[in-house]
Amino acid sequence: MTRVSINLIFRSQTQITIRPGVVDYTYVESKLLPADVLASQGYTFDNDQSINMDVKQNVKLSFIMSNDSTDRLNRLTHVLYLGTLYEINTVEIARPRVIITLGGTATSSLQDLLSVGKEED
Repeated sequence: MTRVSINLIFRSQTQITIRPGVVDYTYVESKLLPADVLASQGYTFDNDQSINMDVKQNVKLSFIMSNDSTDRLNRLTHVLYLGTLYEINTVEIARPRVIITLGGTATSSLQDLLSVGKEED
């Protein structure tokens, strides 16, 4: 197993109103959490009938974290892994470990996520 440091991004429990008719969540970052890259990585093949086959690697990260009364583990949305921000596909709680499966790269940047709901002067 390979050990890496990751940053986890949690969304808030409640939504905030950005402007009338537009709501979103605020996000909080938890930095430098040690995690293991699981050896049982699989691959999915998209468009396997063409010459230019897309191969997506299913990366799973495992770390130790306890849940709290706000159910923060089920509010995990993104992870910063090896300098790239990824969305999280699945969260599996196997106490005391948490296993997350990475999805695609995030469509917004980390700064954009963390600045949601903060007013600029």
